[in-house]
Amino acid sequence: MANRKREVYKPKPITEGKRNLIQGLLQEYNIQSADDIQEALKDLLSGTIQDMLETEMDNHLGYDRYERSGEPNYRNGTKPKTVRSK
Repeated sequence: MANRKREVYKPKPITEGKRNLIQGLLQEYNIQSADDIQEALKDLLSGTIQDMLETEMDNHLGYDRYERSGEPNYRNGTKPKTVRSK
């Protein structure tokens, strides 16, 4: 049995567009430390994750939010929740 070499991930070069995007984020969030990066990522990803969860629920139930259905499996409202990540 021969040892297979695992391929090493080689990052793609940063394009000018990516560089501008990164600079914009650094300025927008005034990033000075690792904690600042963590807060920026939470802000950027929270809406996306919420949308993903709502879409998953739509698929699970088989109908969209606020849509009436004759099925007994229906949504009974939502409550705001806070997720603590630390």
